[in-house]
Amino acid sequence: MIATGTRARAEHRRRVIAVADTTFYKGDSFLGLLYSKNKGNLNDARFSLPEFDKLYEASKMLPDSPERTALFRKMTEIVRVYAPWHPGYYSYRNALVQPWLKNFRQHAFIEHPWWVLDVVRK
Repeated sequence: MIATGTRARAEHRRRVIAVADTTFYKGDSFLGLLYSKNKGNLNDARFSLPEFDKLYEASKMLPDSPERTALFRKMTEIVRVYAPWHPGYYSYRNALVQPWLKNFRQHAFIEHPWWVLDVVRK
């Protein structure tokens, strides 16, 4: 039987928030994933660059405008140059589990789900 513990549920909520954050209408959701004050939370790359942070903070104060779009372009260029992420694509995945582990399903987004699973023996 698989049960989720308190820590596992909190971590899962954090990941769900990260995925949900990409659907916000403000336009800065992916750039916010690299904001240094989000390190250890949404900034899994631990990216920290004062120039990027200053532009990000300035963009949060602006309404949707050409000026804000220009800031987004500058931030995107910084991300392109510093490359804190290495996007990859894996067309094939599998998971090996013990025969006694019941009801396991591979998660669609979490590549290594073991930190969110607790095994409880009956």
